[in-house]
Amino acid sequence: MLSHQPAKSILFLQGPLSDYFSQIASFLKTEGHQVHRINFCGNDRIDWHHDGAEDFTDPPSSWEDFLSSFLDRTEVNAIVLHGDRRFYHQIASKVARERGIEVYATELGYLRPDYMTIEKSACSACSHFPTDPAAIFEIAAKVPEVRDGTIYFGSMLSQVMQELRFTFFNTLFHRNFPHYLNHRLESRATVYAGWLQGQLSKKRRAKKALKRQNTLIGANEKYYLVALQLEGDFQIREHSPFNGMGDAIKYIAQSFARCAPKDAKLILKTHPLEFRRAKLRDAVEAISQELEIPARLELIDGGDLTSLCKHSQGFVTVNSSAGLDALKAGTPTMAVMPTIYDVPGLTFQGSLDNFWAMGTRPDATLFAAFVRALAGTIQVRGTLYNKAGRRQAAKETAAKISMGTVNAPGAFIPIPPRLHKAEKNGVTYPLASQRVSV
Repeated sequence: MLSHQPAKSILFLQGPLSDYFSQIASFLKTEGHQVHRINFCGNDRIDWHHDGAEDFTDPPSSWEDFLSSFLDRTEVNAIVLHGDRRFYHQIASKVARERGIEVYATELGYLRPDYMTIEKSACSACSHFPTDPAAIFEIAAKVPEVRDGTIYFGSMLSQVMQELRFTFFNTLFHRNFPHYLNHRLESRATVYAGWLQGQLSKKRRAKKALKRQNTLIGANEKYYLVALQLEGDFQIREHSPFNGMGDAIKYIAQSFARCAPKDAKLILKTHPLEFRRAKLRDAVEAISQELEIPARLELIDGGDLTSLCKHSQGFVTVNSSAGLDALKAGTPTMAVMPTIYDVPGLTFQGSLDNFWAMGTRPDATLFAAFVRALAGTIQVRGTLYNKAGRRQAAKETAAKISMGTVNAPGAFIPIPPRLHKAEKNGVTYPLASQRVSV
């Protein structure tokens, strides 16, 4: 047995595109815990390999009543969900808080590529992980050193196959789940067509991007780097005031045009999974013309993030995990919206207008402590896109839940420390009881 903690009755809601949650449940069952499941779509059914699952097939408006009824007739004292800002999961978190039920939120790892996240209550700007450097150093002193290098290598093929599987089984069982509210913005046909087009042009784009990168670095051009995110990313949809990346690019470019050195360029680097390239290029072109900086605003579709960071004057992002690469490279970093690494001493704490001239390099000692504290409390090793890695992540996640060590030691601040800054910057959380944690 892993621990002598009292047995839990755990409800699993929607997980990532794999049997990850089912594997976590398997490990928990061996430790004497009881597991439950609610399915929202056909793929949820297929990914769950245990008895006792129930289907939610009603309209989304009925979800809160359905869940409340389910909880009334069970003894659930913990809920596990992936992506705490999905519609169903926001409602579930609200109901859980009202009933004093623990919520465990999973996500892809803050540390990439072979980590997964497991936190109490919520992630990102609603995370309870501390922002106080002193607290971070204290945690780091209590947890093991981080093993360098990638252990579990994922594959694009595995990711694509999980996506196709999701679409196939949801289509197959559509009549059983006629009201399912998918958290994706685009149709799968649009995404897959974009991915296919991207794969066909991948080598050509990579060659062009590398050539431009080498020119930038070789000629010692002065530039600031911006890591773009995907339009449908919950970091943009839920944790920023922007309607999309076009709005975010314009906001950053306006500040750059006003306040950055006139001999500097603003280089926008696309997300590796971007599939709206034509739309993005048109948006950047329109913004550059409107702000009268066509020679200073440039889109690069590829390139090496680490090299581009190292040679840049500074790195700007809305709230992308790519900021960790910039911090590791020792690059002055500005997170427009609060993210997990938005910590005094790591990221610039002033305004974006002031960053261009006043950005300072991150404290390397603090960054090492931050990574160690993060890995030791709310990260587990593994990946969804590797069979062994998925099993390892599930095993470690189950152990944290079973032993009651999620966010331990000391990485839980009762009021999410990033929430005030997010709200001050224009983010609204409709189910505002995020401030209250169980």
